[in-house]
This record gives sequence, C-alpha cells and structure tokens, in this order.
Amino acid sequence: MFIILLILASVLLFEGDIPAAEIDAKHSNAESKFLVMDNGARVHYRDQGKQDGVPLVLVVGDVLVYTRDESVTATVVADKKIEFEGEVTSLSRAALTLLHRDGYKWKQANGWAYWMKDGETMGERVERFAPVDEED
Repeated sequence: MFIILLILASVLLFEGDIPAAEIDAKHSNAESKFLVMDNGARVHYRDQGKQDGVPLVLVVGDVLVYTRDESVTATVVADKKIEFEGEVTSLSRAALTLLHRDGYKWKQANGWAYWMKDGETMGERVERFAPVDEED
C-alpha cells in the first residue's frame, strides 16, 4: 500500500524539467558557453579568469566541506560564489567567518586552503592540474 501511495504522490507532485529558456535567462550571460553531450543534454559553462591561469572546475550544486569540521558545508551557486549559512559569499569570506568563531583574529584567509571537494582542498585541486615547478 505504501508503494502505491508513494508512486501516486510522485506522479501528482512531479513538475517536469524547467524549460531551457527559463534556465538560460536566469543563469546565462555574455560569457556563457554550451556543450551538447552525446545524449542530447546541454551543459552550460563559463571559461572565466586569467587565460593563462590554472583551471578549477566546480559545478553549480557541488557541495564543499570545511577542512576543520566536515559537518560544515557550503554549496557552489555561481562563479566564485558559495551559499554558506543561507548567504551567498566567497570561499575566503566563509572561511574567515569560521576561523573567527574558532578565536582567530585574522583579517583575511585563503578560502582555497579551507574548503574541500572529494577530500581535496581547492588549492590541492589546482596543484594537481598544474604542479608548481621546483627549482633544483
């Protein structure tokens, strides 16, 4: 009986996909690019930042974890922006907020050192793609 109610509720509550035009209007800008996958899915992306810089790929919706307390998370919501505790902010600002709660009086923090994805800090992810050359 429970399964029948679950199926009925799913059918009644399912709203379908959001139209592409609505998504484009909300999230696209002059820097937007689109890639059509083999299955017909359209992927929106932006290639931003320094042209000779190191790529750091984060997808809107990715969940990042604070290095000092893995129960603290933030969600990627836009280029260089996360949602943390209900507010849209930067990785660095969110890290600084948490460091202040721990008693640090720092005026700035490198967010790349304090947020992780898949067990790796943002700084480590960049290093993996473009290791720093060490001089002999």
